Amino acid sequence: GSGQRDRDEHLAARAISHRFAGEHHELAALSASTDILDQMADHFDEPCADLDIPMLMALSRGGSAHFGAALVGHGADEIFAGTRRMMFHHQEERLRENIPNMVRRGLLGPLAHAWPNWDWAPSTARMRARLASLGQSGTQAYARAVARTGPSRRVRVFHDGAVRALGRHVGEGRYWRAMASSNGREPLDRAQFAEWQIALPAQMMTKLDRLSGAGQSQLLAPYMDHRLAEFVASLPAPMRVKKHSGKHVLKLALAKY
Repeated sequence: GSGQRDRDEHLAARAISHRFAGEHHELAALSASTDILDQMADHFDEPCADLDIPMLMALSRGGSAHFGAALVGHGADEIFAGTRRMMFHHQEERLRENIPNMVRRGLLGPLAHAWPNWDWAPSTARMRARLASLGQSGTQAYARAVARTGPSRRVRVFHDGAVRALGRHVGEGRYWRAMASSNGREPLDRAQFAEWQIALPAQMMTKLDRLSGAGQSQLLAPYMDHRLAEFVASLPAPMRVKKHSGKHVLKLALAKY
């Protein structure tokens, strides 16, 4: 457990262990995390601000007395379409199908720029981001949702030399190209394909691989098994995203537990 109420999962882990009659050991990861912060940069050879890493390092090291390998749930969101941006993308693409392109680009895009940025207002009134997204193509909108900052904000942060060196390079271009190269049947397929091509190998797999080498216990991610990914990819989008919930088929499979 992490000791933080909104992130601590030790009660759920205890219940699952009891359900399957497992041998249960609890580790307090938070107390160990502050001791290993200085070692994170050594293992990754670069600055790192991923809050997940201290927890995984503590699991790998603290659990070595009890097990040789730990199963982690990483990759489930990407494989089963469980991220918020995937759910929003699936919903917005349904809206795009019913709104003429001329209306989307000619009306919704300019309306988004004029819409007040009411961060304090109820979610139903904070329509600026949704209007801007609908004013773009699905590929552009999804890539923009992945980015931490948009192109216009990045230009303000970079110095003049960096802007000149980048030229016409757009960071979101990797996602544009990946989604365009996908043979997916549905928009959600193309978004997931881009995540599998970019986010999983560059972030998730790299993180688990380096942490496994840094600790005593190996970290294994069964949800990233290629056979499981191929099966999930063959399912229609409504089996992955239903209403406002992602990972629908996974939740159905595990409901009885």
